[in-house]
Amino acid sequence: MRRSLCTWVGLLRLLVLVLLTSSVVVARPAAADTKTRAEALKLAGEAMDLYEAGDFAAALEGFTKADELLPAPTLKLRVARCLDRLDRMQEAVERYRDVIAYELTGSSPKVHREAREQAVEELGEVLEEMPTITVIVRGPGADDATVTMGGEPLSADLLGQKQPLDPGAYAFEAVSGDLVTRQDVTLERSQVLEVSLELVPDVGGGGGAESDGALWQILGWTAIGVGGAGVVLGTVAGVMVLNQEQELMDQCTDRQCPPDVRDDVESFDTMRAVTTAGFIIGGIGLAAGTTLLLLAPSDDEDADEAQVVPYVTFGGGGIRGSF
Repeated sequence: MRRSLCTWVGLLRLLVLVLLTSSVVVARPAAADTKTRAEALKLAGEAMDLYEAGDFAAALEGFTKADELLPAPTLKLRVARCLDRLDRMQEAVERYRDVIAYELTGSSPKVHREAREQAVEELGEVLEEMPTITVIVRGPGADDATVTMGGEPLSADLLGQKQPLDPGAYAFEAVSGDLVTRQDVTLERSQVLEVSLELVPDVGGGGGAESDGALWQILGWTAIGVGGAGVVLGTVAGVMVLNQEQELMDQCTDRQCPPDVRDDVESFDTMRAVTTAGFIIGGIGLAAGTTLLLLAPSDDEDADEAQVVPYVTFGGGGIRGSF
């Protein structure tokens, strides 16, 4: 019984080995005729010149055509190298694997064996330099969000998972109900990047002209408040200046003051400067505030029929207008 079981296990292993081998090995093509071989070699030679000149796109086209005419691991290797130089790294990985899986025999030329060895080494380097990106969606409705990459839907199974991508620019967008967020990124070789798409509700409670009008009104009334304070300050300081001036005139003769009133003179000069500054600030503030209030955007249909103008005088202040 044990011997029969061992036999079946051995047969099963042999079957798995055959299936795996047949799934990865690329069959060797039939021998090409002389004309086809010559044309393939000509294309390969021209492509090599283009590759060395740095024209990798044109070289890729030439090597691909040559490989279609005369499939060989050496040509496939050069196709993979062109793709890698063009930052088409994921395609390059597949071409390198084709080289490694290419069927070789005892009569295969040395350059074919060397191509496979080089492909193994270069594939490892490309895989090591392959950039990856992880897309994460956060915020309200994140679980139900539809995510796109470059306009194409991104499977929900890939969210939060590290994914290999070619270097380049990518645009990600997440939509959940009325919430939309977008992020543009540029991926470089060997870069490990996380893209966080934050779905943030609009808490503005409105917008447009209404929000702008409210801001203008706030700024306008603030300026009027500052201007009014300046006028009051100037008025109070002015009264004090008048009182001090009368006192100094009584103590000074022909504008010559004794040393014991020097402090009073300095105080007088200070208050006079405060008076001037107060009236200047007041005038600017009132003018700016009035202008902001008059020019503030409004969604009121009758806004053009109503005018409100604040005013401040030495005797008081108020608002006058027409409706």
